Amino acid sequence: MQPQYDSASSENPIHQVVEEVCQSVTPVWPLDQFIAVNPWWKLTHLSLAEVAAQLASRSGAQVLMPRHFYRQCYERGEIKHTHLQQVAKEYHGASPEKLLAHISTERHTHECRLVSHLVDSGRDLTRNIAWVDEITHQISQFCAAYFDQHQAKWKVTTDTGLYNSWLNTVRHDRGIGLLMGEPDIHTQFAGLPEDYRQLWQQLPDMLDLQLHTLHPCLHALSLSINGWASWCAYQQQESERQGQQSEVLQELLAIRAAWECVLYHHYHSNTLLRQWQLSQQQVTDYEQFNLSIQQYDWLWQQALELAYQQRLFSALKNAPVQCDIAQPKLQAVFCIDVRSEPYRRALESLSSDIQTKGFAGFFGLAAEYQPQGCYYRRPQLPGLLSPDYRLVESGLNEPVYHRLSIRQAWQRFKHAAPSAFTFVETSGPAYGLKLFRQSFAPRHQPNHPVTALSDGNNTPLQLVSCKDPEHVLDVVEKTGLAAKILTGMGLTDGFAETILLVGHGSESHNNPHAAGLDCGACGGQTGEVNSKALATILNNIEVREELRHRGIEIPLNTRFVAALHNTTTDEVKLFSAAEDTKTQQVQQWLQQASELARQQRVGGLMSESDRPGAGQLLRQAFLRRSYDWSQVRPEWGLANNASFIVAPRWKTKGVDLNGRAFLHDYDSAKDDGFQQLEQIMTAPMLVTHWINFQYYASVTDNPHYGSGNKVLHNVVGGNIGVFEGNGGDLRTGLAMQSVHDGQRWVHQPLRLSVVIDAPQQAIADIVIRHPQIKHLVDNQWLYLFSGLKDTCRYLNGKWIPFPTAEGDNQ
Repeated sequence: MQPQYDSASSENPIHQVVEEVCQSVTPVWPLDQFIAVNPWWKLTHLSLAEVAAQLASRSGAQVLMPRHFYRQCYERGEIKHTHLQQVAKEYHGASPEKLLAHISTERHTHECRLVSHLVDSGRDLTRNIAWVDEITHQISQFCAAYFDQHQAKWKVTTDTGLYNSWLNTVRHDRGIGLLMGEPDIHTQFAGLPEDYRQLWQQLPDMLDLQLHTLHPCLHALSLSINGWASWCAYQQQESERQGQQSEVLQELLAIRAAWECVLYHHYHSNTLLRQWQLSQQQVTDYEQFNLSIQQYDWLWQQALELAYQQRLFSALKNAPVQCDIAQPKLQAVFCIDVRSEPYRRALESLSSDIQTKGFAGFFGLAAEYQPQGCYYRRPQLPGLLSPDYRLVESGLNEPVYHRLSIRQAWQRFKHAAPSAFTFVETSGPAYGLKLFRQSFAPRHQPNHPVTALSDGNNTPLQLVSCKDPEHVLDVVEKTGLAAKILTGMGLTDGFAETILLVGHGSESHNNPHAAGLDCGACGGQTGEVNSKALATILNNIEVREELRHRGIEIPLNTRFVAALHNTTTDEVKLFSAAEDTKTQQVQQWLQQASELARQQRVGGLMSESDRPGAGQLLRQAFLRRSYDWSQVRPEWGLANNASFIVAPRWKTKGVDLNGRAFLHDYDSAKDDGFQQLEQIMTAPMLVTHWINFQYYASVTDNPHYGSGNKVLHNVVGGNIGVFEGNGGDLRTGLAMQSVHDGQRWVHQPLRLSVVIDAPQQAIADIVIRHPQIKHLVDNQWLYLFSGLKDTCRYLNGKWIPFPTAEGDNQ
């Protein structure tokens, strides 16, 4: 599984291995830009089964659920005997009986041990702290101080780089030795190289490492501090986007390797040497062992996914045909987010004059947003993309800048050194009253106080070029952008009188991961800025005139209205809509849809005893959840997502998809050359895969790839991430409260089923042209299907008819 290296080669094999290990680390975004990401994204060139075996042997991480989980699914009827029969056909020697016997035992994977593990095995851990835990804690605390952005006022030196700053710190730290009962261990740090590149050169000799085990050992070291490794990968990615070079991830890996060297020399003995040599020899054997014992487990996972897929396709096949009317009164374009599906269904049920569409929530505007008078810019686009445009406020007033100045001054006072003695005495009573009120008599407050976009401010937005911020886009450029977006939406004719561009955002308080509930397509922000900017462009008379010359004629009485769907309360707010009879009708429809959507959601969000009924009482209950700062589950986010359907809405309109499907409108008959399809498969499909696998990993192994108990979270470095408690590795992924209700998993870990209503050859050609997509499909990271009626699966370069199961209900 790993490349072999010639130790006599003139090339530096160690540098090559270090680069490969660093390339395997997936970036993680900061809290204020929190977006879902597949934590194994950089490993998708391998099969998922290989990655699962590799991770289990190098870190103990689990990519599959425990066997008792699948056993319970079978006992509850979620997996049926017919599903086992169908998956067993694909694997030589398997049978339902063997699968049932297999699942009655527990899975025990083998994990290779590092030097730190071997040292710990010879210590009394009932009385002493494990070195593995202390190393993680020490590195983590140092990184928290080093990367701190605005939380701490005393920072460590960053001028010399991460490795040298750490080395200078740890050489003067006597506390570690005293805590661990090894008071003279600090002397070992004096012998470490001053430059991390020298450490890599000397590492094989310092650790008695065999070159063929260098890659798995270094990978295991990076996995032991995966949270901070992921943060460093993000730092390098952002530096590269700005044309700068950074090796901060290599430096972090060098720090972790240096700790192994220190322990190896401090505890060196013949026994430790033999144990270490044996551990290196077992690396490949353990990976093969883990791969072997997980083979039937993957069949159980596939059976669980097959059960969902057959219910889905049975419902789609039997869906009533509900073709769109030629001239609807209302069209509403929502984000493809799974939380939009129940609301869209509720809205459509109110009148045949209502039509909804699904499109990525950044509305095709690859832009960043800069509040007026501020240097701060935030991304309003998917993490896969870089901004081409900048949205700036063009009003004469400066509400945002003024409010930011006040907040920044208050924060400086609050965290200044003298305030440690005076802040409590000065503001204690007022803060005490605030705490009391928020605890026992909470009230609604704006969720995004830093921007003016959630409190009714309608300052005009200008679109400028990122390359030349002085250049405001002219009419021709805006028209080109508008034409591309409307074509992507499938909205080039049949315009309604009112067209809503509905972004979405969440509302919660005292929640470090609040951005994770906002729009992932908008970089973990709400979609409000994008919807307002696009509405402004499409309402422009000059732009419409240019569009008419390009074959897109928007009627004069058509108005585009920016809107925001609050996914916590299921309310939709309109921006800058003139009050008239048509607007009143739209508002009435939205209020009715909100009520229907809340009624559907209440069962999964509130216990039966807490449900207040319907109407205004139900609305108030949802509002209370949004501003209750003790609420750990304000909403379920994108939990239980399972499919991505790319098709005209009228083909799925009559199906209750239970908020589990991403819905992207697409009509292959209007897509000459299938360029739109290629854009969908290379952008939104990858984003939905990222979302799907962040939830997947947060369930299958929350200790490694989730963030644990939300109640214990402490924010690190302002907005870097969170600790669970006061130490340990930087936690990534979702909290347990986001995927578990205290009694059961709310998210069922399934690989994404991508369903595309397009010619099979067109889909296959796109897969072949894009290696990243080919990896995802061929290596079993997602399922790819064509057709909503006569469905086929793309597997190993061929289209295979999908096995249907009559009688299953969605």
